[in-house]
Amino acid sequence: MKRIFGGTLVLAALLCASLSAQGPGADDQNKALLAEIEAAWKRQEEAFNEVEIEWKEELFMPKGSQSNLWQSISESRARLMNPSGEPIPATDLRLHSSSKVRLQKSDFSMERKQAVWSVNAKQFELSVVVHFFDQKGSWLVRPTGLVDWHEYKKHPSARFGSKLICDGSQELPCRPIAMAFRPTHKAFRLFKLEEMSILSPNEMIDGVDCTKSAIYINGSRSTYIALWLAKSKNFLPIRWAHVHDGTTRLLYSVKYNQSISKNFFPSSWSVTNTDDSKRVLESFRCETVLFKDASVGSVKLDLPAKTFVHDRNNPDGKQYYIITDNGSKRYLSAEELLYPYDQLIEQLQSEKSGRLNWVYISIVTITILFFMIVVCVWFVMRRNKSSVP
Repeated sequence: MKRIFGGTLVLAALLCASLSAQGPGADDQNKALLAEIEAAWKRQEEAFNEVEIEWKEELFMPKGSQSNLWQSISESRARLMNPSGEPIPATDLRLHSSSKVRLQKSDFSMERKQAVWSVNAKQFELSVVVHFFDQKGSWLVRPTGLVDWHEYKKHPSARFGSKLICDGSQELPCRPIAMAFRPTHKAFRLFKLEEMSILSPNEMIDGVDCTKSAIYINGSRSTYIALWLAKSKNFLPIRWAHVHDGTTRLLYSVKYNQSISKNFFPSSWSVTNTDDSKRVLESFRCETVLFKDASVGSVKLDLPAKTFVHDRNNPDGKQYYIITDNGSKRYLSAEELLYPYDQLIEQLQSEKSGRLNWVYISIVTITILFFMIVVCVWFVMRRNKSSVP
């Protein structure tokens, strides 16, 4: 009887402790801790006004991972990307590339090479992609070799609009960069503090004292992002995982170094992307090779001639244009949007030739008129002079 009573007391004590941990006091502690995290993130953001960083990447894709991914998305996409139905890549593939970021106040540019599958060449090609962000809140993606799946042609293109800089799975490697430099900025922000729940205020990860938190997606407890925030490193995440139905689909691990200004930047990081069966789809290993938290000069955006632009910030009728040789914008009509890119360029060239012809004709005409006027004036003056007695 004493054992039962003692056990009941223990259970009651545990229950009371559990209830007290979930009560108003715990909420106040969480709010205070979230306020401390927000303050640290703001300090981190304010410290990096001018930054230049370069890193090298190694992308690993196991045999058949991409064709399996396309098939899981849709059969039509799988047929479009992989008409032969063979495993893509045919063998385990490793690609090496380099990337760089420049940041000056609110102006941001990132240049990296993205692996793009070429249907014609039947291989992955590294295509340069440039992201640009300025104080207007717009962004840019500019593949210099964007594949047009209808034409199987390549041409420079650009797209503007309101979107997160590092949104989408294609930009998995850049997320630690965005988190370290602009953790609370709306264009770079990957995690919202108001959606964050503290799971454990103290937890050791790789010998670092961390605060473990979670962000539940769509209010579901089965899908969430777990974050381990390093207290000694401005609460920047040294690990975060995207968990779906108990399976970790995406896992980041980050190491930081201190800059001259004693703030933290990613020195190396890895990303592993898996499917529901825990099969690796792709993984990245990144290592910083250059870091400067000093003046890097002006971050400018220069689009080359013949770039096809989709500017969603503009009103209808002026959203699509092509950059001409003199840097001006040649807006496209709804009918012209149906033309192939090569035909548009030929049309622009013919318009340019037509303008040059008119300029040439105008110059010749003016020259002839000027010569005729000079001759007439000379004739009149000579006649007047000869008529004088």
